[in-house]
Amino acid sequence: MKGLLAVKDIPASKSFYETVLHPNVVIDIGKHVTFEGFFLQPEYAKIIGMAPIF
Repeated sequence: MKGLLAVKDIPASKSFYETVLHPNVVIDIGKHVTFEGFFLQPEYAKIIGMAPIF
């Protein structure tokens, strides 16, 4: 799996993916977490100028 996962809650999402997929964390600077193969991005809709879909 490669790519960006847009999430609302970094701590909850990080915990979920660590529990389910057991990926290695490459970088964790709190607001952005990079795992081997994918990373978590909060507030992606704001960055690209879109309203959240849900």
